[in-house]
Amino acid sequence: MKQVIRHLYFVLKLLRPRQWIKNLALFTAIVFGGQLFEIEVLSQVFLGFLSFCLLSSSTYIINDILDLNKDKLHPFKKARPIASGEVQVKEAIFIFLIIISLALFIAKETGGGFFLITLLYLVLQMLYSFVFKSIVIFDIFFIAAGYIIRVLAGEAITGYHLSVWLLLTTISLSLFLAIGKRRSELTLLKNY
Repeated sequence: MKQVIRHLYFVLKLLRPRQWIKNLALFTAIVFGGQLFEIEVLSQVFLGFLSFCLLSSSTYIINDILDLNKDKLHPFKKARPIASGEVQVKEAIFIFLIIISLALFIAKETGGGFFLITLLYLVLQMLYSFVFKSIVIFDIFFIAAGYIIRVLAGEAITGYHLSVWLLLTTISLSLFLAIGKRRSELTLLKNY
């Protein structure tokens, strides 16, 4: 029983639930549109949030599989579930297939526009993982695009349009967070 609980812990860790906070950006449109307490709209955005949590977790799994050999040598990433051997690659692929299917099903049920945005997000994340992660300036733009797409996804669900100023703020904040993320990683490695 103890072993099962330990394994489930590593499966959950594989999904990186602490990263799901980024998906709260989907609520931007209803917060700034003053519609946060409309239950029907809130429930639709919550479904979108759930879809994006599963979708982002699926991209983390692919990223971890692709980076397996590099992560084993990294001072911090070697503790990730796949790199540490706690979750096998075949099991990770199986989990990926389940959660991406569920994410896309929820997205399809949420609405056509939202579904298209989730597909765009998925394509961008796969391009990032397979091609652009190692190209310095592009990796920042792809990380920033992930934040911007989340805000636009929330707008697609609700139909409430965001002002140009709010979108510009989102873009600026996204770039700031992406650059900060890369800088903190470099600082950690330098200190190590």
